[in-house]
Amino acid sequence: MSSGNFLDLVMQGKNQWWRYLIGILSILACWLVSNVIVVAVAFMYWMATTKLSSAVDEAGKFQDWLEKPDTMGYIFINLTFILPLFSIFIFTSLLHQRPAGTLISTQGTPNWKRIFTGFWAWGLLAALIQIPLFLMNPQAYTITFEPLNWFILVAVALILTPLQTSAEEFFFRGYLLQGMGLLVKNRLVLSVLNGILFAIPHLSNPEMARDPALVALNYLSMGIFLAYITLRDQSLDLALGVHAANNLYFFLLVNTTDSVMPTKSIITIIKPEHPAISLLAFVVMAGIFNFWLFGKKQSEF
Repeated sequence: MSSGNFLDLVMQGKNQWWRYLIGILSILACWLVSNVIVVAVAFMYWMATTKLSSAVDEAGKFQDWLEKPDTMGYIFINLTFILPLFSIFIFTSLLHQRPAGTLISTQGTPNWKRIFTGFWAWGLLAALIQIPLFLMNPQAYTITFEPLNWFILVAVALILTPLQTSAEEFFFRGYLLQGMGLLVKNRLVLSVLNGILFAIPHLSNPEMARDPALVALNYLSMGIFLAYITLRDQSLDLALGVHAANNLYFFLLVNTTDSVMPTKSIITIIKPEHPAISLLAFVVMAGIFNFWLFGKKQSEF
């Protein structure tokens, strides 16, 4: 656990409201530009590899390709997060005139031991909770393991997925959470508001078709939990590890057919469990994680 107040790190720089407005808009603009560039390159790659004669007639099939469990599609989707990730560091340094490391902790550098602690703890809990979920609905699980494709996916995912999850963590739990802390002093309210902001961009994910309200609540709960452990641990380290473990678990081991990022994981769930069950499973995991990592130590939340 890092010493010092994570939210107080924001005081090291310049924090007028207009700086945050420019910063947020600039980071989102970088996200948009990154998406446009990567999608354009992906489209050219797809056209070249499929040898189509008419881009206009076949444009609809490009979207279908992106939504299929193809490793190249996975690579292109994840590449859209690299520019935004570095833009967060750049605007923190230039616009707010404080070290980008203050988005992590008072140490200013990642605590790799803490990151891996969060990673393995959450990954283990995800695997254990999958057992009762499987027993409740075994017919929905099918083995889709293709050794060559899977090992290529592993090599790619171990690089790109942490970049993707880190981009989200540095933006939501780093840049936004610290900035919101200037206005909102109640940490519970701060965590809920941060969770809402985290959930919003996920509302367009295909998983929403299962049950919009409950799936949105799942995303909200994850956002609140990640904000909570960041504030409780006084650093971004645990959230970085948990988020990476969560996504890698799904992308590599047990994915679903309606995933926002389809992959040829070892197992694919044809018909995912009801979102209410997923939410209950998450609450159990979060509770165990909290007790495991923080135990009966006096809360700093």
